[in-house]
Amino acid sequence: MSEGTALLVIDMQVGLVAGAYRAGEVLGTIATLLAKARSSGTTVVYLQHESDEFEPLKRGTPTWQIHPDIAPAEGESVISKRASRACEPGPPPSVTAEATVGRQPAFGRSSISLPDDR
Repeated sequence: MSEGTALLVIDMQVGLVAGAYRAGEVLGTIATLLAKARSSGTTVVYLQHESDEFEPLKRGTPTWQIHPDIAPAEGESVISKRASRACEPGPPPSVTAEATVGRQPAFGRSSISLPDDR
């Protein structure tokens, strides 16, 4: 990955991944991307959804935690969010300010919801 790029990992929490379509395959792909990003010095940022109304996403619960197969490494940012759409109209200001990011490849929960034909 190139300078000015950050890898965003969005909503990949235990309670959202459990039982999701092709979850194991997606977790493996994200783990590979994380390894490449980390080895190249690319900034990695996690966006972690929380909700007071939806039990699996209540802060501090086991299902709210980022999936252990792709857990943040020491020093990587984890940004809490409450909006369902993490990057509209753009990434959170703290992401771009932290890394002077112009490009954000993003992988997350919506990647594991799509059927094979999409």
